[in-house]
Amino acid sequence: MGQKLFFMDSGRMYTYLSGSSFNDEYSTSMDLSTHCKDYLPDSFGAITTNSAVNSIIMVDSDAKNNLYFFTFRSNGDKIIQNAYYKWILSSYDTVLSMKAYEKDVYLVSKRNVGVVGQNKLVVYFSTLESVPYTTPLLDWLTLVPTINLSYNSLNQTTTVTLPHYDPDVDYVILPAAWGTAAYTAIPVNSVTTTTVGGEVKTVVTIPGNYTANSIYVGRSYEMNIELSQIVPRDTYQDNSPPVEGVLNLKRITFRHFYTGNYDIVISRRGRLDSPVTFYPFDLNSILDRTDELKIDTVGEHFVKVLSYSEACKIYIKSSYPTPCNISNIEIIGNYRTRNTSIE
Repeated sequence: MGQKLFFMDSGRMYTYLSGSSFNDEYSTSMDLSTHCKDYLPDSFGAITTNSAVNSIIMVDSDAKNNLYFFTFRSNGDKIIQNAYYKWILSSYDTVLSMKAYEKDVYLVSKRNVGVVGQNKLVVYFSTLESVPYTTPLLDWLTLVPTINLSYNSLNQTTTVTLPHYDPDVDYVILPAAWGTAAYTAIPVNSVTTTTVGGEVKTVVTIPGNYTANSIYVGRSYEMNIELSQIVPRDTYQDNSPPVEGVLNLKRITFRHFYTGNYDIVISRRGRLDSPVTFYPFDLNSILDRTDELKIDTVGEHFVKVLSYSEACKIYIKSSYPTPCNISNIEIIGNYRTRNTSIE
């Protein structure tokens, strides 16, 4: 990818380094996954690269609904930042192949269609660019037209027939066409299946009459980011770690931009604490509807840590259909060296 050569082996990611980098005749490789041991799978299936976003996408050959991403930022010939993360698709999916074009990714998957032993090939499209903050962040997000909506006046419910089989649906959201009621989450009464033209399709029932315009239907997924261990750096010595010591974390402030609800979870010595949730709130609104998906343009979320750095893990989680954009993280703590003769 670009001017760099990458390869994988036994759960590790490497980059090839030519001998000219070391002023000698020998070539070698550098392990890019030492900081996330045992995270990558031992073997890979389909692989593709996306130079537009400096990413390599790989499928776990033993769990082919798991996609692993390696994204990096470089300065000249040096990789200055890199990160690994993964997407967990539905258990009904088996990814067979992938291909990236510009900032988009296309996947071919063998998907169960609701009947034991019956599968069909489906093509998925996903963009690696930022989507408008008004777009619900749901898996299998589908805009269902009014022709697939029907109202039962006796039960006062709307029946939504999806064009595919997806029994994990749990969200119905009104798009912009609904005007002042847009971006409201409608509770789901039931999810069943029906057979139309020989194909199994999912049927969602919601309370009320929502047949006037199209609606969004999809299923939630959890975004889970684990921060790496917080380590103090010496800015006067090429950002290297200082002398040995103990870092006691006091509090952490998350600053965000166009963000909905998100949770901060802290694990102290293996014990998970209750989530500390950020809720957008409009102080200028007399009536603050709890069903509306609110978004805070600019703000911050304050959380107490009260733990040693090596004894805690900090997670940013979001299973909501609203965006989660963290622009800055500020951490306050006390650092004490083990050598008492050094200040």
